[in-house]
Amino acid sequence: MFIFAATKDSLSRHFNEFGEVVKVIRVTDAATRQPKGSDYVEFMRKEAAGHALSLDGTSFMSRILKVVKRNSTRQEAAPCNILGFLLI
Repeated sequence: MFIFAATKDSLSRHFNEFGEVVKVIRVTDAATRQPKGSDYVEFMRKEAAGHALSLDGTSFMSRILKVVKRNSTRQEAAPCNILGFLLI
């Protein structure tokens, strides 16, 4: 099994070029506690999240980022400040 070496800190630094990152949420497997490769970045400002969408399709630590806006189960009047992404 390949374990991706990115940390919350390295992900935060990578996305921080678009604006202040509040937190990075790593999605992990419940049994192994290993990252699944699907993570979330929360920005201080929603505009930063919008600009960070430009990272979609770019390389990070030799992996390709798939960056999308977070899916929400509630109605939001304004764009959200949270992005989800996959490392493929």
